[in-house]
Amino acid sequence: MSESPSDSPGGGFIPNVFKQLIAAAESLITSFTVLENGTDTPASIADRDRALATAFKAHELVWLVHEQYDAANNAWIVDVVRQTLQGRWMRQRYRYDGLNRVIYFLGERVVSDQDLRELRRTGTVFPVDALQQAQQAQAQDT
Repeated sequence: MSESPSDSPGGGFIPNVFKQLIAAAESLITSFTVLENGTDTPASIADRDRALATAFKAHELVWLVHEQYDAANNAWIVDVVRQTLQGRWMRQRYRYDGLNRVIYFLGERVVSDQDLRELRRTGTVFPVDALQQAQQAQAQDT
């Protein structure tokens, strides 16, 4: 089964993705996670996403497919789907340590074509470019 033109590289999908990425990054930079008890956590989503963006190349398409906050350790577990240099799609797991503000790579596994379609459909495009550009702008301001 072939991909639709809107999902293929160079289709109409790409410009819309960048618009969505910029909008998502702007909202992520100022958003914080609120636990069930209503308190803000030191490990904000924005901090996590800025750290995670450093693991990817500019212009890389990455889908956030799972995220879980571990309040006991002030850490996020995040799964993303991305294509490797060899052309295989991989599901990769990262851990963001909010206390030390460090991202750890926990491993990866190959994603089947069927799983890839489902993960891309249900996942969220991760705004790599927008987050990296925001980091560069912030670095220039300081």
